[in-house]
Amino acid sequence: MSLNNLSIRLQVLIPLLLASLLMLLMAVISKQEIDGAIQDMNETTASVTRHKDDIAALIHATYRLRTNAIYGLYDEALFAQLPAQLSAAEQEIGAILTRLVVTGAEQDNRQVAAALQAYLGHTRSSMLPLLTAKYQGSGDPAAYEQARLHFRDLGEALIKQIDAMSVHINQLTQTEIAEEQAHYRATLLRTLLLMGGTLIAALLGGWWISGRIVQPIGQLQEVMHAVALGRFNVRANAEGNNELGQLARDINRTLSQLANTIQTLTGISGNVASAATELAAVMTQAEVNAQQQRGETEQVASAVTELASTADNVNHNAALADELARDANSRSSRGWPCLPKASRPTAAWRAVWRTPRLWWPGSSPSPSRSAR
Repeated sequence: MSLNNLSIRLQVLIPLLLASLLMLLMAVISKQEIDGAIQDMNETTASVTRHKDDIAALIHATYRLRTNAIYGLYDEALFAQLPAQLSAAEQEIGAILTRLVVTGAEQDNRQVAAALQAYLGHTRSSMLPLLTAKYQGSGDPAAYEQARLHFRDLGEALIKQIDAMSVHINQLTQTEIAEEQAHYRATLLRTLLLMGGTLIAALLGGWWISGRIVQPIGQLQEVMHAVALGRFNVRANAEGNNELGQLARDINRTLSQLANTIQTLTGISGNVASAATELAAVMTQAEVNAQQQRGETEQVASAVTELASTADNVNHNAALADELARDANSRSSRGWPCLPKASRPTAAWRAVWRTPRLWWPGSSPSPSRSAR
């Protein structure tokens, strides 16, 4: 299953879960190994303690044996109990030697057993008969003295063999303890290395998974950088069904809509530019027409000015003519009675005279007409 189909939250939790499982597994394994090492050390410690107790019991039994033998040799009352005491001490020391079978100390155990048998054998075969004869008054003092010295030498040899076995067992025990300590340290070091390796593996796994998580984000960053540079034809890699895949699809839809909008705006800009060009041509033609119309208007204004000047002249002339007419009328009125009847105007002329005259603009009616 591809990681692109997993949620970002799950992708983040996967390394943590793997690291937790690995750490738990390493903790269980390490606990087992450490518990085994501790158990071995405990067993070694218990064995050392038991061996020391057995050696102490062996030394105590040996000294008791020698003490009983010595007292039995010099005390006739205790001499009768000596054979039974020798047998009891032999059984006790034999049981102790059976328990003291230590790996590497078998030879010492056999030597102690041989020294014990030599001591007991000399005591039973030589000392007991010589003491019996001595107490009966028929013993050989020289043979007794020689046997007694040999008895002492065998006792000292037994003690030396026990001491040598004790020292050897102590050395073996120290060596075993050192081995167990080295085993414990090695186990602890191996545990730490395993835990470190597990942690490194978890970190590498987390780094790899985080790279898989960051890779789509880097692709989206490259897409947005290209969009910032004006390249709207780029598209994000929309793989998977997680949050990044949905984001990539949304970005692709946004870029498609943005590209369509830009294309539409580009078309509108082209149309606006074409219309602006046409409008500029129309404005240029309108400016030419306005200049032409202004010229014509100036010509009309010039003509109107000339016409107004002419009208003023005509008006002046009309006013002058009217003045002259009024003057002539006044003169004719004064001269009317002086004319003979034949020279007077007829009724038709007077009718024409009474007809209203046409006046030029700016002229006023004749006072004589108003009076009439």
